[in-house]
Amino acid sequence: MYPEDRKRTKQKIKLRITTMRKSGRLEKRSVYPPACLSACPPSCPPSHQPTRLPSGYGL
Repeated sequence: MYPEDRKRTKQKIKLRITTMRKSGRLEKRSVYPPACLSACPPSCPPSHQPTRLPSGYGL
């Protein structure tokens, strides 16, 4: 495997990720650590917030 080939495959993977993100397929898969999912801070985008907020979660 030549360095050029490796670079090319990396670009392909990056492109695939961006297209998936645009189509909204990566929206459900969180980029944030698990701690963010259990109690999402306000800075977290709504798409990554848990559907049911834990008790005692101040809005």
